[in-house]
Parts: sequence; C-alpha cells; structure tokens
Amino acid sequence: MTSRNITVKVDEEVYRKASIRAAELDTSLSAIVRKFLTDLTVESPQSKSKRIHEFESLWTISDAKPRGTVEPIISSRKNFYNETDAARGLR
Repeated sequence: MTSRNITVKVDEEVYRKASIRAAELDTSLSAIVRKFLTDLTVESPQSKSKRIHEFESLWTISDAKPRGTVEPIISSRKNFYNETDAARGLR
C-alpha cells in the first residue's frame, strides 16, 4: 500500500493542546490523525458522527480545565485502542 503525506493547518493553541494530549496518550499527532482518518473511512455514517462527537468532546473537556490540570481521559495508547475497538464491537 502506498502512503501519502498530507498537510493540515491548525491554530497554534490547537496544535499545542493536541501535542500535549498525544504525549499523554503515549502516541504522536500523526498516529492520532491517521487513526481518525482510517476510522472515518471504514465506519458507518452513524459511527462516524459518534466518533466525531467523541473527538470534539475531548477538546471541550481539555478547554474547560485550567492549564496544567488536564488529567488523561484514557490512561494509555493501548487502552485507547482497546476501548475504541470495544465500542465498535471489535473486541
């Protein structure tokens, strides 16, 4: 399978928060975006809508807490994938 590079332009604050969140999840921004886009292409419209809502909810939670107090919602990258797969009925 051939891979393609993409460029995404985001606000500096979004980038900063996303970088912090990726570190908390022990992953990279590229891996998060890759997983999001992959899931977006294989899920039903209802699942896509739910996933987008969950993704936006993470940002809402992050934005609501004062700086330096954001606790990990998911304890590790492994748990993230396990919980995501379980929610989709894959585990």
